[in-house]
Amino acid sequence: MTEAGGKKKVLVCIRQRPYEDRAVESAIDLAMVAAAFEQEVSVLFAGDGLFNLIKHTSPAMIGKKSIAKRIQALGLYDVDEVYACQDSLDQTAIGSHGCIDGVRPLSSEQVASLFRSADVIVDY
Repeated sequence: MTEAGGKKKVLVCIRQRPYEDRAVESAIDLAMVAAAFEQEVSVLFAGDGLFNLIKHTSPAMIGKKSIAKRIQALGLYDVDEVYACQDSLDQTAIGSHGCIDGVRPLSSEQVASLFRSADVIVDY
C-alpha cells in the first residue's frame, strides 16, 4: 500500500461521460496535481467513462476542448498508468482499438487488484 517516504497510491476512477459537466476535467486535473506532488497515480476509465477515450471526436463543434488530448498529456505529469476496464470495453462498440493511444485494457481481476492496492480512491 503506502510507499516509503509518504507516497500514496492514488486511483482516479472515471465513470462520467465527456462534456456533460466539468467532472472529467476535474478528475484529470486531480491526477495531474497528485502526480506533481509525487504520488503514484493510476487512472481507470470504466462504464460511460470509456467515451472519454474515443480517438476521433470533434469537441470544438460543441464549443469544448478535447478531453482526449488532456488524457494523453497525463504522461507529461508521470501518470503512465492509464487503464480501461475490459468488461466495459466489451459492452461498447469502442473496443480497445478505438481508444486513444497509451490506454491499457484491464481484466476484471486486474481492476479488482488495482482497487485493492490503492491507498486513495477518487471516483468521478
